[in-house]
Amino acid sequence: MSPNRAASKERKKSFVARCMLALVFLISLFVHAPQAQSAETTTSPLVELPSFKSENGVLTATLVAGEQKVQLGAVSFDGLVYNGSYAAPVFYVHPGDVMKIKLVNNLKIPTNLHFHGFHSSPLGNGDNIHIVVNQGQSFDYEIKLPLTQPPGVYWYHAHIHGMSELQIGSGLSGTVVVEGI
Repeated sequence: MSPNRAASKERKKSFVARCMLALVFLISLFVHAPQAQSAETTTSPLVELPSFKSENGVLTATLVAGEQKVQLGAVSFDGLVYNGSYAAPVFYVHPGDVMKIKLVNNLKIPTNLHFHGFHSSPLGNGDNIHIVVNQGQSFDYEIKLPLTQPPGVYWYHAHIHGMSELQIGSGLSGTVVVEGI
């Protein structure tokens, strides 16, 4: 591998690590933000994240990418969200499942999806980073997890060439939990 390519790969790994840390920090602000309470009501400091769970070996979900004002504690900013939530839906699957995910793009820029850590096909409507979903369009992904997929926590995110840093940093990433056998 050439020195330039190796350096580029290391920068990408560093960027992904920084994004994940930032996401964890932002979610912790959201989850642990002080909440007003009255004597009559109590609230839990934890917020259940939106989720989709596989049934009979198939996870069916729709992700609508959009723009909205995001409020995290005292901080407000223009963010990018899936399904109206800055904390994107969590996908719960098992080894051998099929994830059927419709991505609807309500952004003013193109987007797509990429899944980290899966041993799945990058071709066609699989984990194909070359797919471009333009404004107002949708795309149906079908990701087949092998029976040998290790259980664990993985992630998905926007991966459009030249815009992935902006889109991930603005909120377009989520969690996939591959549950044990």
